[in-house]
Amino acid sequence: MKIYEDYLKEVQEQYPDEFTEMTDILNRYDTLKKTNTNLMDENHNLQKELDRLTSEIGIYERDKTNDILRLNNEIAELQKELERTEDEKNRKQKNVEDRIKNDRIQNKQLSQVVMAINNLYWKCKEQRKGLQLRFEAEGTELEPYGDDIKPLEKAEKQLTIIGEFIDRYQGILDTLVEHTQADNSTKKFSTQGYTKQSYH
Repeated sequence: MKIYEDYLKEVQEQYPDEFTEMTDILNRYDTLKKTNTNLMDENHNLQKELDRLTSEIGIYERDKTNDILRLNNEIAELQKELERTEDEKNRKQKNVEDRIKNDRIQNKQLSQVVMAINNLYWKCKEQRKGLQLRFEAEGTELEPYGDDIKPLEKAEKQLTIIGEFIDRYQGILDTLVEHTQADNSTKKFSTQGYTKQSYH
């Protein structure tokens, strides 16, 4: 005990302005001890809070990493779907373009066919006038349609008339052939009769 008292006296002598009595030193010690205890408790609490926050940050980072991986997978799937959609769109667009191209070609060919039918029709009409005068033939009217008729329907009617003209023309040719053959037979018979008469 004597040693502690001597030590306290030495401290008091070294810091006379701060410690007038030895009790002041003991009071200062108690205050510092309490303060240290409080600081230790506060440090412990702060360490616990730091551990808790560190754990929460770790969980948050792990969750966000999983979210990033999931979103990256979704983005990759959406990218594939976008590419498939683009391919499908391009395929359908090409089909439409090909169909339009084919339609144009068919329309052009159809126009050429309709024009050829119309030209043949007018040739038949011109020839038919001559046939009517020569053979006094009567038949279907050449223009049984109005101005509002559709081109294909018009061409169909023209083909019908052309067919009738060809049939009539073929009939005329057959008649001519029959007459020619009959004339040849008559001439041949007459020639043979004349030859027999001359021989006798």
